[in-house]
Amino acid sequence: MVEQTWQIPRNDFEKARIARREFVALLQERADAESDFSAAELIFGELVANAVRHAATNAVVVLRLSTDACLRVSEDSDSEWSDDIRPAEPHAVGGRGLYIVRSLAEKLEFERLDPGLAVSAVLPVRLREPHA
Repeated sequence: MVEQTWQIPRNDFEKARIARREFVALLQERADAESDFSAAELIFGELVANAVRHAATNAVVVLRLSTDACLRVSEDSDSEWSDDIRPAEPHAVGGRGLYIVRSLAEKLEFERLDPGLAVSAVLPVRLREPHA
């Protein structure tokens, strides 16, 4: 099993961009070429942007590569949330991110923290066998 963790301070979108590059590089190193890297990168970007924007202090991002590739993003705000995700109105400025993530992820789960929220997504990538 491989696990990579990033801690990204609130509103530090430059550090989030660097973490995104590292995330993609790690996936490309460990996953089959037929994997949907674009979808995985979009999932990372949406979840991390939300967490970095809403965190009280830090967003914590963990990529776990085991039998599958799972991304867990947590933040420590006291924001309200719902896992009842619907598409945004056509002319809305925001509100599409989690809907897109739910559409692309193989599985999406929410966990209430005290304080905060964690979102876990199983990514649409197939990991190579350890001996490959």
